[in-house]
Amino acid sequence: MDIVTHFALGTVVGELFHGKKAGKSALVWGAIAGLFPDIDMFVYPWFEPSRAMLIHRGFSHSFLWIILITPVLGWLASVSTKKYCNITPKQWSLMIITNMALHIVLDLFTNFGTSIFLPFSSARYAVSTIAIVDIFFTLPLLIAALWLLFVKSTNKYRLVFSYMCMLISTLYFSFTVINKAHANGVFEKALFKQKKPFYQVKAYPQLPFNFSWICIAKTRDGYWYGQYNQLKNKDIDFRFIARNEYWLLEYENDPKIQRLKRFAKNEYSISKNSDGSVNFNVLRFGQFGSSTKAPMIFSFKISKTDSELKIERVLLSAQKSLQFSSTQ
Repeated sequence: MDIVTHFALGTVVGELFHGKKAGKSALVWGAIAGLFPDIDMFVYPWFEPSRAMLIHRGFSHSFLWIILITPVLGWLASVSTKKYCNITPKQWSLMIITNMALHIVLDLFTNFGTSIFLPFSSARYAVSTIAIVDIFFTLPLLIAALWLLFVKSTNKYRLVFSYMCMLISTLYFSFTVINKAHANGVFEKALFKQKKPFYQVKAYPQLPFNFSWICIAKTRDGYWYGQYNQLKNKDIDFRFIARNEYWLLEYENDPKIQRLKRFAKNEYSISKNSDGSVNFNVLRFGQFGSSTKAPMIFSFKISKTDSELKIERVLLSAQKSLQFSSTQ
C-alpha cells in the first residue's frame, strides 16, 4: 500500500508494543520498521522499466529478507534507546518483525503483486481485495498516528485509542475480503444476464475506497471490461478490449516483454501508435477516471532501435485511450 498507510500502521504498532516504556521512540522505530520493506523504492527508478516493475515488492518484501534484517534493526533500536528505556534487542526485534510482516501482508492483498518467497520462488502473489490507496483503511490509523505524535507520552488514553483505531481498520480490512467475493458475483451475474461470452472473471479494487471495482472477464481474443460502484445503483456497462497480441509477435521472446507480461499477470492490451511503436497497457489497475477515453494507470511504450528494444513508462499526458467496443 502507500507509504502514508505503512507509516501510520507502523507508528501505531510501535505504540502498542513499547509505547509505555520507550515513549515517542517506539513511534519512530515503529514507523521505520513499517516503511523499511519499501527501501526498494530508492533503487528501482534506476533500472529499465520492465525490470523496475519487478524489483519493487521484490526481495525487500520477502519473508527471508525481514528475517535477516530484523536482528540488525532490533540491535540498532536497542542501542539508540538504552539511555532512557530498558528494552532488549530481542523485544525490539519482535515489534520490528511484526511491523514488517504486516507491511508485506497488506501489500499482498493489493493488486500490485508481491514476491514473498524470493529467492526460492519468483512468483508474485496478489490477493487483490484492497486498492493500493484506500482512505477508509488508512484514515483511522493516520488519525491515531498523528494523535500519538502530538500528545504526551504519559497520556492514559494512548493505548486505548490506538487499539480502537487498529480495530476499526482491521474490521474494514476483513470487510474487503468479503466484498471482493461479492463484487466477483455481481460481475458474473451481469455478464450472464447480458450474454457476454467469457471463461474467467476477476474483480479488482480501485482507488480511493473498497466500493469501486473493475471487472476483467477474459475471452479468447480479449476482455470484457466493466466498472462497478457500490454507491451508485447503475447497471454495469461492459466494453470489449481486444488483446491485439499480434502486435507483439516480433518481440515475443524478448526478456523485456516477458517481464512486462509477468508484471501484468497476462492481463494486458496492445495499442498501436502513429509512429509505429506500440503501447503495452496493464488492465488490472484500471484507468485514470471512469470515462472510456481515460488512459490506463500503467502503460508502457515499446519501440525498437537499431540495437535493442526500448521500454518507456508512458506519462499520463502522453497516453492515448484504448479502443473500446460494446460487442466482441
